[in-house]
Amino acid sequence: MSTLKGLLSVTRRMARKALLHLFVFPFWTMDKEYSRALLADPDRLGTERYCNICGYRFAKFNLCNNRKPREVECPVCKSRERHRHLYIHICSLFPFLQGKKILHFAPEEILKKIFLESGAQYYDADIDPDKARYQVDITSIPFEDNSFDYIFCCHVLEHIPDDRKAMKELYRVLKPGGTAYLAVPLGAHLVEDLSVTDPQERLRLYHQEDHVRIYNIGEFTRRLKAANFTLDLSRPNKFPGALKSAKLTNIIVLAHKR
Repeated sequence: MSTLKGLLSVTRRMARKALLHLFVFPFWTMDKEYSRALLADPDRLGTERYCNICGYRFAKFNLCNNRKPREVECPVCKSRERHRHLYIHICSLFPFLQGKKILHFAPEEILKKIFLESGAQYYDADIDPDKARYQVDITSIPFEDNSFDYIFCCHVLEHIPDDRKAMKELYRVLKPGGTAYLAVPLGAHLVEDLSVTDPQERLRLYHQEDHVRIYNIGEFTRRLKAANFTLDLSRPNKFPGALKSAKLTNIIVLAHKR
């Protein structure tokens, strides 16, 4: 039975590829990246999913995260839900970024490219020197007080044992009037035990071997407020219904320094 299913799946994919070559590619001009994505998986042809960063539509996104698979990754630009959500805010800032100083932790390539084209003074930072120009420990940021107009830090703080110290450092280097755009994986309840160091136990508790907690939104915002930030929450359900197909599932916290 499994062999028959496999043959049927291969036959269906070959038939869809033939249809793409006969009835889609000759009549629809598209970029090479998009055509490659469709050829790699013809089942992607459709309009149910929309990437607001690269502008393409698909029947489905790629799955990511082996333990808890989520259908959220754009097959072309590789953006995930948090990047597409954050991109909406970046678009509103883009005309005003010329000369502004941006600190970007764990820099995602798709966002890094945008910042480099913005005219901003851009600082990409990571604890791993191979991943960014500036090797930075987020709990001891090597920049002066009030240095940056904007900070972008997505899915970093759940890796940091002393996250409260990191939040205070983010506040310190942010200019008065500046904003830090922050996101972390969220659950219904805070799950945190800093005594757990075994990777397999962390995988069980936090769904990733190098995470040290799962926040809930209440505890995450309480810790940020304790670092003196003033907060706004950007929730996906506040955007027009047309963006539902972009799967903007992450909450982005806008942490301001008054």
